[in-house]
Amino acid sequence: MNRIIALKTSFLRGLRIMLFTGLATAVTTSEGLLLNLADTPPYLLTTVDPNIILTFDDSGSMNWGFLPDNVGLNNYNTRSCCSATLNRIFYDPNLVYNPPVRENGTLLNAIPTSFTAAYTNGFRPADGTVNLSTNGYQAVWDATGIWFNPTTSTCATSAVGRSAYYYLYNSALGGCSPETAATQNNDACYAIVVVGAASGPGTSDLNGDGVINVADRDERENFANWYSYYNNRNKMAKAAAGRAFSRFGTNVRIAGHLLWSNGASTGAG
Repeated sequence: MNRIIALKTSFLRGLRIMLFTGLATAVTTSEGLLLNLADTPPYLLTTVDPNIILTFDDSGSMNWGFLPDNVGLNNYNTRSCCSATLNRIFYDPNLVYNPPVRENGTLLNAIPTSFTAAYTNGFRPADGTVNLSTNGYQAVWDATGIWFNPTTSTCATSAVGRSAYYYLYNSALGGCSPETAATQNNDACYAIVVVGAASGPGTSDLNGDGVINVADRDERENFANWYSYYNNRNKMAKAAAGRAFSRFGTNVRIAGHLLWSNGASTGAG
């Protein structure tokens, strides 16, 4: 009899615990579902405009024409420094380089850059233009006047300008397949591409007609946009920030400051 009473007591105690736990869970879940926190503090009677602070790095490295940093250490004087395979800033024929825009979405420059009259610095048009189809192109390495010479595959301070070019990694070349870190650093695995009316891969809608076809192999304008607005860290950052900020409404308040005050606000670099 005592054993039966003990079992009954234990059963009732367990039942009470289960019932209490179930009620507590139900109350907690119910209260959680009813909780609706306001997006703004309750004491504000009007909405507050968004505030954005832009910190821009205008240090000397922002004038470098390579990314990441180790490319400058390991790929100096190599063809790979002029290829998007390793140098993430250099021209990539598979990307579309759109010209920068102002805060209202209009083009930064009323006269667009072009292959035969490409701004050397699209953010400072007064610096002039060059003809990328003849002898106006030099592959920028850094702000000290170092240029890459494709004839000798070396960087120098007085490389002769030539028609625009870039290098493509070609796995069909001897010893270049499969592609590895070692082959990516092998100059013999890179073939030069001279930019022209049919030099591109035709994999992106470069002419903006909504169709990708053979006409998109003409990459001259795309290369000119890259050269004028994206060929170093400084330009690339400005172009990206401008396009992002152009999507904001007029109610957004923006402030900014420079890390080094080296002239980024005037378009230097």
